[in-house]
Amino acid sequence: MAASEAGHVALQFKFIYLLLESLPEWFVLKMQPQMYLVLQLAKDFDTKLKAIMNGTAKENPDHPTILFEMLRSNLSPEDKEITRLNEEAQLLVAAGLTTAAWAMAVTSFYIIQNPSIYERLRQELLS
Repeated sequence: MAASEAGHVALQFKFIYLLLESLPEWFVLKMQPQMYLVLQLAKDFDTKLKAIMNGTAKENPDHPTILFEMLRSNLSPEDKEITRLNEEAQLLVAAGLTTAAWAMAVTSFYIIQNPSIYERLRQELLS
């Protein structure tokens, strides 16, 4: 959830993201734990993207990742740079988390608001 909660700051105010990247990790973790998680996510994507680009990443041919597909696509070389692909990957993760969280929250609300559905679901889960 950190990506969806704090990622908008990094997208709108890139200088903050650059500033946080220049600080020691322990300091960012202490002062802004949510942004620390966003920075860690970006590092993880950098590592994965570099492994894909230099051919050391393992790929399941039956289930390639979106990162592999983006690199194989006919995107321009500028759009295949690590920085750009990293931003896209973070955006996809944040969007997926936000939509899933919203769907679960709305579903939970309507289940709780309807006692018969709530009870039926409860009985089903208990059996």
